[in-house]
Amino acid sequence: MSIETYDDRDVINVAMNLVNTGDGLSESLRIAPIPMRIGDRHLLLVEAVVKEVRHRPAVKDEWDGPLTLVGVLKAESATITDNATVRRLLDKHKRALEERRQIEGQQKLEGVDNDDDGDDDEDEDGD
Repeated sequence: MSIETYDDRDVINVAMNLVNTGDGLSESLRIAPIPMRIGDRHLLLVEAVVKEVRHRPAVKDEWDGPLTLVGVLKAESATITDNATVRRLLDKHKRALEERRQIEGQQKLEGVDNDDDGDDDEDEDGD
């Protein structure tokens, strides 16, 4: 499924690179400092602006194939929150990601069963 086209090629994935997160969060912590310990888990609420949009091959080294759109977002402000609505949204998103991973894993297993070339397939990161 194509999200859009770019240079007459399908854009099939979207990725994000979030930059400048340390500065915005460090400043926020000076306003409302909280103690932290190794292993603590916190919800972060980040406001960011898109500073750059790039396109890269969706499949590593496949220069004429479909593309991944990479948005570079610059964090402008951030805060730690314990907001119940944010927690519910994040938990819902985690469940959806896990369901997608399970479906993709099953499809990959089914593909391996039908793969007669004996080569291990690499994902886009080369893993």
